[in-house]
Amino acid sequence: MWYGKENDLIAWHVLCRAIGVKPLTKACEQCEQAIRRSHVNILDLIEWGRNGSEDKISTFRNVEELWAYTKERQDISEHVRPRKR
Repeated sequence: MWYGKENDLIAWHVLCRAIGVKPLTKACEQCEQAIRRSHVNILDLIEWGRNGSEDKISTFRNVEELWAYTKERQDISEHVRPRKR
């Protein structure tokens, strides 16, 4: 799956749609800021892109919520643990 170059606003808009950012911003930097505040399961993002879904993927407020979701889905290895901050 390819989203585009770092300065490609259309590519940033694809990512924003995936996580439900509304309204879409007018600059790549604004898109990046909105996305950086989100935690997503990368496998959900890949699946979203492959399926061409119009629904947004699940987002999480923090790493701990993402970890719980990911662990519940069993998308991770037993050896992988979130980093302590």
